[in-house]
Amino acid sequence: IIGIRHAIDYGTIAHEDDFIARVATASNRPVIAMPHGARPVSKVLAAYDGSNAAADALRSFATLNAFDPSLVRVVRCGEDGEDGERDLAEARGYLELHGYSVETLVLDGPPSTAILEHASSMEADLVVMGAVGRRGLSRLLAGDTASSLLKTSSVPLFLRR
Repeated sequence: IIGIRHAIDYGTIAHEDDFIARVATASNRPVIAMPHGARPVSKVLAAYDGSNAAADALRSFATLNAFDPSLVRVVRCGEDGEDGERDLAEARGYLELHGYSVETLVLDGPPSTAILEHASSMEADLVVMGAVGRRGLSRLLAGDTASSLLKTSSVPLFLRR
C-alpha cells in the first residue's frame, strides 16, 4: 500500500509511475496506490480487458479477501463484440464463484477517461486493474491507462503487473 499523493506532492518521488513500476517489479505482488487516507471499500470498479495482467489483478483481488464490497462492477472499454462479452462473462463468473455480487458494463471512450468517469459516477471506493494492458507496451506500466490513472485518480488503485 503506497500513499502516492503525499510523496508526489512533496517531491519525495519525482516520477510516480516509475516508482510504482519498481515496487511492482520488486514485490511481484499487488500494489494499492492510495491518493488519500483509507476508507471502507463498498463499491469496486474492476477494469478487465482479458489480458494476463487484468486476470492476475482480478484473481489477486478476489483471493486476497481483504475487502467486503457490496458490489463489484466489471467494465471493459470500447470493444462491444463477442470477445468483449466473453471476457466480461469470464470475469463475472470468477468473482461470483468467490462470493461477490457482480455487474458488467461496456464503457465508451478512451480507457483512462472512461474508467475515471465511471468510477466517479458510481462512487467507487477502489479501482482494480492490470498494470500492463493487452497491447503489451515495453514499459513496466501501461503508458496510457495505468500511468494516467496514477496521476489523476482520486480513487485508490489496486494494480497487478
